[in-house]
Amino acid sequence: MDGKSRELNAATLPEDDRGDESMTSSMRIAFLAYQRCLLVSTGRILALVACGLLARSIAAAQPVELLREYCGSCHCDGAAEGEIDLDALLAAKDAGHPAAGSAEQAAWIAVWRNLLAETMPPADEPRPGSPERLALVGFVLRDVLAVDPESPDPGRVVL
Repeated sequence: MDGKSRELNAATLPEDDRGDESMTSSMRIAFLAYQRCLLVSTGRILALVACGLLARSIAAAQPVELLREYCGSCHCDGAAEGEIDLDALLAAKDAGHPAAGSAEQAAWIAVWRNLLAETMPPADEPRPGSPERLALVGFVLRDVLAVDPESPDPGRVVL
């Protein structure tokens, strides 16, 4: 910890507690640890929000092009490795959302899982960056599978 950090942390302690002997060193350490956690958490949240906003702007512009760019060599233009044919899936998507339990839905869920787990595209192929990957994951969830993060459907209630 450098001198500036110590000064900043000491300056953030309540005025009454800086010289007060009643505040133990463990209390000071706990306070400083809590403060540091808040700063780290806030930074992570801001980074996630920024990445999400960037992903939305990419997704709005070109999700199909991104799929073709990163997945097309194995899953477009007649190629259907792993029985995933993106041309057919995208054509069916234009007709509407896949029916629950259908083969199309299962294929899109496989696409979503592989993108989310970063197992596809494979390591020896060009891979999307984090914002592009998030945009693709969001496209599959929102636009294809019709999952609305604002009002998720928990499914049937089992009593």
